[in-house]
Amino acid sequence: MHGRSWLGVGAALAVAGAAAGIVAWPDPEPPFVDGRLRADLVPLIQAHLETKADLGGALDAQPELKSRWLCDLELIETERRGPDLLAGVYASCGEFAKTGASLVTGTGFLSPMRVTVRSGAVTSVERPLDGAGFQPTVSRMFTEAGERKVFDLIDSGGPFERDRLPERARRAFGLPADAPIRDHP
Repeated sequence: MHGRSWLGVGAALAVAGAAAGIVAWPDPEPPFVDGRLRADLVPLIQAHLETKADLGGALDAQPELKSRWLCDLELIETERRGPDLLAGVYASCGEFAKTGASLVTGTGFLSPMRVTVRSGAVTSVERPLDGAGFQPTVSRMFTEAGERKVFDLIDSGGPFERDRLPERARRAFGLPADAPIRDHP
């Protein structure tokens, strides 16, 4: 009987240990991106988003404003697939125009994206679906560690300085650093 008691205690400890292991399973390692690859990809992707991506926007209806997009991005992860390099990014983009001595803001967004690069050029940009499709799309676009980083960035408000895009926009349009900003009506 004494041996059976120890067997029961041992089994209970094994079950408790297994349950604790499941609860305390370590998070996946954060994604790593080589510094040189980061230095090459960030400006390439940023330039594509700002000039070639069809982001649409509130100011598009007024072409005389000559609006432009400016983006900041956080490169989360990369993955090589044959000739393609897939880059998982989190982007902050805003649409800006100059009216007189002030800056007008149009559409803006924060979004994870999967960008495909081939032979040094961006060939596609994928954004997740809105609503109920958002989380499953992000899960498909990123590795488990990349997905965790995306949702950490979303929860924290992102790595971006709030005034950085307007500061860049003022410089891009030749406006002084204290030029007023107003939202597009």
